[in-house]
Amino acid sequence: MKILLFISFFSVITLKSYSQEAFMEKPKVPIPLSIALTNNSTQLPGSGTLGVLHTPVHPGITLGTYKLWSAKAKHAWLQSLKLAYFYHHYSQHAISLYTEIVWSYSLAKNFGTNISAGSGYLHAIKDVQVFEMNENGSYEKKKSIGSAQFAAGLQLGFFYRINRANINPISLFADYRFWVQTPFVKEYVPVLPYSTFQIGFTFFIFKK
Repeated sequence: MKILLFISFFSVITLKSYSQEAFMEKPKVPIPLSIALTNNSTQLPGSGTLGVLHTPVHPGITLGTYKLWSAKAKHAWLQSLKLAYFYHHYSQHAISLYTEIVWSYSLAKNFGTNISAGSGYLHAIKDVQVFEMNENGSYEKKKSIGSAQFAAGLQLGFFYRINRANINPISLFADYRFWVQTPFVKEYVPVLPYSTFQIGFTFFIFKK
């Protein structure tokens, strides 16, 4: 009998302690993440197929997240933070970190549009060999880790939520971004325009 009372008492204490810990546990916070594949061309808006698709392909990838500042029934204001890389054959490797102010508007139940403007840092590494004359009058290969650049642009995109019933739905998106890089080559190309078309998806991970 004493053994049964001891087991019952121990079980109650353990269950109570576990319940208190579960009650005090912080709720999981959803963190949005986006992944996109990009094509980047030195073209102005309206050129190329359908005004946005260009060849040859200069591939890239963009990773991002965002913070929601305010939301209404049909629209919301967000701020994104993105890390991007792309390769422009015979020109450069470019790594950029930038932020955007985004206005998001729902056009239908699962469908909507985003309009954004942003700027940030771009690190450009030349994809060509550069030679310079040394003190002996001969040319030697110049070593370089790249150069610091500034990038700014505007973006228009559309998104589709796959599982709207979920409080944190997965979304597919397609975006067109026109932006400029400066100073690309100070002597004769101080500003280089780019048109970027990207497709990707946004999902959520959870952090305690």
